Amino acid sequence: MSAEHPLRMNAYYYGFTPTGVIEIDRILSAVATAGKHYHHTEMWSDSDSDEELSEAEEIQAAAEAAAEAFRRAARGGQAVTDLAQQWEDEAAGSLHNKRTHLTRCAAELRGLTQQEKP
Repeated sequence: MSAEHPLRMNAYYYGFTPTGVIEIDRILSAVATAGKHYHHTEMWSDSDSDEELSEAEEIQAAAEAAAEAFRRAARGGQAVTDLAQQWEDEAAGSLHNKRTHLTRCAAELRGLTQQEKP
């Protein structure tokens, strides 16, 4: 579905409400278009020409495109998760270093105060 093929959400006897997720809306549109063109699903596999996809092929193509988009998003999500873990590890290491430094400072202060006592 492109600018030359806008999304269709209504068939003859049913319609869909857009989800706002273009990949899902393209699947819904492909089903609605098939329903608008043919009243019976057994005709969805018929193509008017060798160059055009059948209604069933259009639905499958929309589903494949959605699946690929979600796979890309999942890979991106994993990269974000990995980066977050890296930052968390670095922060934990930084906190450990600060805690160690503060412990040393406290020990030095205790040592100084011990020396000041008569």
